[in-house]
Amino acid sequence: MHLFEPFKNLISGWRARHDPLAHTPGTGHAAHPAGRLVIRPVETQVEAQEVWSLLTEQIAHGWDKCFPQPGVNLDDTFRPTLIGAWTQDGLVAGAFVMPDEQDARHYALSSDDGAQVIRSLIAITQGIAVHPAHRREGIGLQIKLYCNVWAADHDARIMLSIITAHEALGLNHKAGHHVFPADVVPVIYIEDRADGKPDICFTLGVRLQTEGISLWSLRILGQTTGLTIAVGQHPASIDPRRHPDKVFWYDPLPRSDSQTIHDRHENQPLSNRN
Repeated sequence: MHLFEPFKNLISGWRARHDPLAHTPGTGHAAHPAGRLVIRPVETQVEAQEVWSLLTEQIAHGWDKCFPQPGVNLDDTFRPTLIGAWTQDGLVAGAFVMPDEQDARHYALSSDDGAQVIRSLIAITQGIAVHPAHRREGIGLQIKLYCNVWAADHDARIMLSIITAHEALGLNHKAGHHVFPADVVPVIYIEDRADGKPDICFTLGVRLQTEGISLWSLRILGQTTGLTIAVGQHPASIDPRRHPDKVFWYDPLPRSDSQTIHDRHENQPLSNRN
């Protein structure tokens, strides 16, 4: 694909970050050995503290402690939100999802409009944790899919996460995410034709393997009407500003199918995986 002049912002997001692994919104239900599974955003400060404690206790590698504990998202806006999964046993899993504030803040150094596009269209699952007594019950997949749907319902069009455990590879594939190899850097291009805002092109951080596995995961959420979105990658050893021809652009986009995530519950392979 011969895209995107100027290329000046391509590496504005190129930096190391430390993030963890990462139904429908509202009260979710799923078949589960322990009984009814309810997945929803936290509704009280007690629930928020309970979910936050589970995340910080269970995620040893990659947990980004620079983020403060979010409060209760009572107005259900697109902002940092804690999500819990409960059965009759109590809280069994938790997740932390939010707009991609880190890339937005970095991009704001060159373009406030570009930062606004990132903040409104890209979500990131900062962490998912399942209580040890309830692992291998499919709860991790259910809460990850819920995070995708929650973000899509808030008009996000891309979901990011970072895999920091080998067990999470299968989870991300089952959730329809594309996992990038360790030796490449993902590239994201967005043009918002409806709002007439400037197009943006930036890379995500290089994932260092010094503390174990650390891989980017990406999923296109639902329809992209009014938007041009392209996803690519380039070798981590190459400076894309000097070698833009080294960027490989996925065509079609890395998604599991053409349906919205509200319609999919089965797992289908990506049509283009490197």
